[in-house]
Amino acid sequence: MVKNKVENPNGNNGTQMSISGMVDDKGNKDFEQLRYLVESYYDIQDVRVRTGNRTFQLTQKGIDTEQERETTKGKVSETYAESLKRIESTIQKQIEVILKSVPLWTEYLKDIRGIGPVLAGGVIGYIYKPVGIDIKKCSVFPEHKTCHCGKSIERFPNISKLHAYAGLHVVNGKAPKREKNVKSNWNSKFRTLSWKIGQSFMKQPEEKSFYRDLYSKEKVKLGFVKTADGWDMPKEIREQWIAKGVGQTNEIKKKLEQGQEISNEKDAVKGHLDARVRRKVVKLFLSHVWLKWRESEGLSVTDPYPMTKMGGEHTGLITADEVYKWELERK
Repeated sequence: MVKNKVENPNGNNGTQMSISGMVDDKGNKDFEQLRYLVESYYDIQDVRVRTGNRTFQLTQKGIDTEQERETTKGKVSETYAESLKRIESTIQKQIEVILKSVPLWTEYLKDIRGIGPVLAGGVIGYIYKPVGIDIKKCSVFPEHKTCHCGKSIERFPNISKLHAYAGLHVVNGKAPKREKNVKSNWNSKFRTLSWKIGQSFMKQPEEKSFYRDLYSKEKVKLGFVKTADGWDMPKEIREQWIAKGVGQTNEIKKKLEQGQEISNEKDAVKGHLDARVRRKVVKLFLSHVWLKWRESEGLSVTDPYPMTKMGGEHTGLITADEVYKWELERK
């Protein structure tokens, strides 16, 4: 990790490692800016995608000659989409500039396949707390080793608290859902980012991405079978999961109560279990971020999030260093 000289409490010059590599108010502003830039990136991306969809719809309606395109809003939509794409690229470059001074990125995350600068910036930006703490009270920001001001990774003393903040915890054995007129106790934007991380892992080549490979192995454990058309699950395995309450839609519940056959019903078992595996893989990834960050701050750490069988039996621990080595060997 990058080392920075800081003034320690007893007046002697010391060398300490920092996850950000910055020791003044500029570091504070850069961390806050990461969150702003990432949210702006995705906001613009959303508008660009919707604009592109409108252009596609216009083309589908028969606007397919150059003359027609020039005299319709289709041409305007195309121009807007291209402009928005350029803005996305500019924002990503700004994120990359900040990340160059963040060892968590330069010495770990940049080598994890599926984690680009935008996703990494989001993870760091959401973990860092931008408001509610007076930076002047933190004499060695952002090392935190003496003040523990609660602005950085030290505000999550264990992995479970970080998972809960990302909305990846469970309530009564199920993923939590937002309730009307009830304030959620997780960061909804961080939860969305976690979903994007899972999606990114799924797009990686299995033979080169540890988390993608792990996803496949975990699905096989649950009874999935890989076919030429994708993942499937034998009928008898789906019935076993339904009997356990997994993927029981209201229609299936009604038929079960009436003792009717459900084997040929379209059920939600595969989708439910696939989402469960993705959450599991992302939780492991975040536990590795938690470990590497806290180690760099000199804070106490515990074992990473354990991969488990259904029912809670641990199948072993996977360390961040193990993942890093695995990925480097396959670059």
